[in-house]
Amino acid sequence: MRIDSVRLVSFGPFADSGELVFVGGMNLLVGQNNSGKSAVLKSFKADALNWPHRSLTKFREIDLEPSVQWLRVRVSGAEIRDALLAKGGEIHFPTEHRPDTEIADFEAKYLSSEQTYIFQCTRRHSEFNKVGAEPSHGGFPGATSWSAHLRAARPSFSIAQVNNEQLDTAIELMAHLWTHNIFRFDAERLSIGRCTQDETENLRANASNLPAVLQRMQGRQPGLFAKLEARVREVIPSVHGIRATPVNSSEVEIVVWPTSHMDRQEHGFSLNESGTGVAQVIAILTAVMTREQSVIVIDEINSFLHPAAVKALLRILVSEFQGHQYILSTHSAEVISSSNAATLHVVKRDGFDSACSPVSADNVSELRELSDLLGISIGDIFAADRVLWVEGRTEEICFPFLMNHWDFKIPRGLIISPVVATGDFAGKKNFELVLSVYNRLSTVTLPLVRSVTFSFDREELTDNELIDLNRRANGRMRFLPRRHLECYLVDASAIAAFINNRDADNATIEAEAVERELLSRAAKSKYHGKAQWKGELSDENWLAAVDAANLIKDTIASLTENRVTFAKTSESLELLERVLELNPSALTELRDYLQELLELVIAH
Repeated sequence: MRIDSVRLVSFGPFADSGELVFVGGMNLLVGQNNSGKSAVLKSFKADALNWPHRSLTKFREIDLEPSVQWLRVRVSGAEIRDALLAKGGEIHFPTEHRPDTEIADFEAKYLSSEQTYIFQCTRRHSEFNKVGAEPSHGGFPGATSWSAHLRAARPSFSIAQVNNEQLDTAIELMAHLWTHNIFRFDAERLSIGRCTQDETENLRANASNLPAVLQRMQGRQPGLFAKLEARVREVIPSVHGIRATPVNSSEVEIVVWPTSHMDRQEHGFSLNESGTGVAQVIAILTAVMTREQSVIVIDEINSFLHPAAVKALLRILVSEFQGHQYILSTHSAEVISSSNAATLHVVKRDGFDSACSPVSADNVSELRELSDLLGISIGDIFAADRVLWVEGRTEEICFPFLMNHWDFKIPRGLIISPVVATGDFAGKKNFELVLSVYNRLSTVTLPLVRSVTFSFDREELTDNELIDLNRRANGRMRFLPRRHLECYLVDASAIAAFINNRDADNATIEAEAVERELLSRAAKSKYHGKAQWKGELSDENWLAAVDAANLIKDTIASLTENRVTFAKTSESLELLERVLELNPSALTELRDYLQELLELVIAH
């Protein structure tokens, strides 16, 4: 069984989700918390709720549209055969021509594993209804109006009669197919460690009969059980052994051992006493090992498993159990990178409404490649409407802080992320190559990301070089008016306050002492401002050229005899806060630059 597509109308945060197309293998729904991705997976429950969409204008019960799930479900002829036998009863099954009356011939022609049908239907609550005039199973479009009246009679079934009327009740099997072929797992704690003993072979969709399934596997398929145990240990190394054992005449319980010493049952723990992830992993692996071509739905797999365990489980599912269809939701970069997803949908929410945007498989692969190349989190990309690439970690921290301090109107969905090696942008030799990488990123994320903009340090670039680089970046690149951010932090009072806060056990450093130390170093060639130095620390030409980060670092080290250090990446924000408190006018130029930068982000 496969879900080819789903569309949700008036369901939870979706007024209309549009069609979400899935394929065999791994399918991901990516989005931030409360974006609506879990709502999509909730719609797959066998007892899907009527969860009408609400809005500002429609919120009273009498005004709400009922929830409807539109589906395209792919089913083999053999699955239809098995469902009819398991369900019992009878159906009218449309055929292309008058079917042979011999049941063996009918099975070979219509109910084989090679024959595929696509049910197009709607689901309200648990009721399925066909869509369109074609046969509900989607086979033989434009067929004549023959249908076979099939009646279950275990271990086989019979053709009661052949009708030349357009009778079609095959859709009645969909509820059974859905209930027995879709397994849904989420982060809730599962109390599935104990159940009634029976000879069941198949795991229920809610895994409530897991102990009985494992007990049967232990006795009748010991090799498969040993494989299950090994795979569980691979995902969760602290689980050394699993056994399903009777606890009384009617119940069986799963016991988990944390060590290889399993001589006594008392050394083990009930599965219900173990962590949420242990039960989920055992149930997921049992489902994929005991079923064929099922749909495995997992909501926020990263919420109940450690990142290393997530990667191990995904690797097992993708490499060893490819026959199933997997539909997962996540906001984790590790899941996106490790899943080798065949399809990916980004779910975003704006107020009452959620929307889904597909990303092509080619783009998913390219995004992984780009995220590795750029050293960024792929999860950040999917959370963004706009991306502002900045010089480094310092700007990533300080720019949002300043924007909020000055009450700038920050566009919703703006991600500020540092690039890996900005020197490559300034270097004429590699600029085109590196810029093309970021341009590719903006291309493959459309329509997810509306704009990609750059902000870098001026360093020693000339005005003509800045103009040329911005032109080659299609007008989306800006440069700080000064060499780097620390050029706005050369303030004696702020530096003194920074030192005294870090060196409270020693004598207080006065601002005058800091100023003298700065003046003694300001014209040294190692700080690159010698040509512009006119004797004033407030001189804007000198401040634009000086290597302020190293000047501040050396000044602090000298005044404190190395008791206090200044690391620009982690401590520029604290010094920036001191400047804002003691001399905010020194940041006027920086404020104007950030305001212009935000306008550029919005405009593009």
